[in-house]
Amino acid sequence: MLIMLPLTAFLIGPIGVFIGAWVAGGLGWVNTLSPLIFAIIIPLAYPFMVPLGLHWPLNAVMLLNIQQLGFDYIQGPMGAWNFACFGATAGVLFLAYRDRDVQMRQTATGALAAGLLGGISEPSLYGIHLRFKKIYPRMLIGCLVGGLILGIGGSLTTPVTTQAFVFTSLLTIPAFNNMPLYALAVVAAFLTSMLLVVFLDYRTAEQKAAARTKGDADAAGEPEPRVIVVGDVETNQARQWVTALGGEDNIVSVEPIAETRVRVEVRDGSLVDVEALRRAGLRGAVQVAPGVWHLVAGLEADQYAEGMRRRLAAAQ
Repeated sequence: MLIMLPLTAFLIGPIGVFIGAWVAGGLGWVNTLSPLIFAIIIPLAYPFMVPLGLHWPLNAVMLLNIQQLGFDYIQGPMGAWNFACFGATAGVLFLAYRDRDVQMRQTATGALAAGLLGGISEPSLYGIHLRFKKIYPRMLIGCLVGGLILGIGGSLTTPVTTQAFVFTSLLTIPAFNNMPLYALAVVAAFLTSMLLVVFLDYRTAEQKAAARTKGDADAAGEPEPRVIVVGDVETNQARQWVTALGGEDNIVSVEPIAETRVRVEVRDGSLVDVEALRRAGLRGAVQVAPGVWHLVAGLEADQYAEGMRRRLAAAQ
């Protein structure tokens, strides 16, 4: 604190003010040069800025615009991104109801409520979108459609601006000037992303089959079947772990235990390379008995164990 408080107050803070003013000037220049290009760039950039936390500096720019100009021109295009994000979540929710996927239905319902009522995109991003890579292309098309409507409509009528700093949600639509154009843009962005997710889906064939199987079992009141979806990351890690454990021929059995660990029985413990396991991303490896190892794999232990079993089965 003795170092960071004065450093922040006398160096980082003033530099941040100058950088913020420079960014504001640059965005203002782009908006003056071509409002259409600006209205497209902002919603297409936000899906990549938000997960990295890079959208927060723009909030300061918005406040600076309101203070100096009396209005802000960034929040309108930002709304196109937000509603495209919420539309993708709505598409996921529709498919979750159709497939009777209770877990995803709960996740999507909470994320959609937080988005439409609070303008908060993080529950949708971290809970759904970043987990399924097929969602982003559908969402970006929604961002593009909303941005085009804002850019073209603003050129033909008046640009969408606001005199208040707000989170873009259903409740804050009246805060924007040229409200009909803004409402049209965000609705179009929402519906585009939602329909693309509904008709093109967002999952791999294996993920869809797992969700439907689980949903059918839940609806029938049957015990949940053991369906484990193993992605590329788990498959690659499992391959490296098998090699570090002495290869396929040295492994007798593999099973997940205690939710976060994988129990592995090997024929020759001297062939286990603990350092190689750690280099391969394993959190820890403990020998609990002669020839028996516990691999601390985290909450994905089921997927890693299944990936290792498939590796062993393929080698037979």
